[in-house]
Amino acid sequence: MKLSRALKAIDWGINPIDQVTHGLPESDLSVIETPDYHTGMMVLGHYLHAGLQKGETCALISFDTADTFLSNFLLWNVDFEKFLLDEKMFLLNYRPNFSFEVGLTYQYDPIFTEMARLCGGKMPNRVAIQQVDTLINLNNLTLMNNSAQKLALAVLSKQMEGTSVLGQYVQFGDTVHRNLSIAFQKTLPACFSLSEVSGGNHQFEFRTLKLPWYGYSRTPLLLQMKEGTGFSFVEQDHEQAA
Repeated sequence: MKLSRALKAIDWGINPIDQVTHGLPESDLSVIETPDYHTGMMVLGHYLHAGLQKGETCALISFDTADTFLSNFLLWNVDFEKFLLDEKMFLLNYRPNFSFEVGLTYQYDPIFTEMARLCGGKMPNRVAIQQVDTLINLNNLTLMNNSAQKLALAVLSKQMEGTSVLGQYVQFGDTVHRNLSIAFQKTLPACFSLSEVSGGNHQFEFRTLKLPWYGYSRTPLLLQMKEGTGFSFVEQDHEQAA
């Protein structure tokens, strides 16, 4: 069963990560686990903004309202409003834009079919999914694996050709979300994590949990997130690095 399509890469839109890694798999599904919703949205925002700057069309599936989404990114000197007005960016809310109940027989193609309809009849180049665990059957590890496989296959469908998808979820550290991380790593081409450093004052460690292809960087990165500037490297002296 083929669960990956591409060996080409697109950028994260986060300079320190793009400098060290080879980017994200193009026309494929990747996921990143984050310590909280806000940090996760910052990652997705960088990813979407990078595409918009290249003239790509982008879409976000989120629980946030348009006002909440726009106001959050104005704090980071990123204004998505023009892109929304020009229909280069589409903000889709889980409710009421999509109707689904994840179960044993649930298929994901209808979600993307509806997305194409809402985005003017054509799939965007980049899709970001906030709280992607909403789409997964979390009852046990077997069902998580099954859901993750179906989602990955839906992204590889004909209607999704040319669309790259990045999903985000919060790693709460409970058994369910630890198992979810295992399920994603078993089935998806690329998985990543961003975890907060204890006492680090908005410092985070970025790790590659599942390498999308041979030669991909495993190097953990220590990043700082600052309002108005986004993510940057944290300089380490030799004693700290050791």
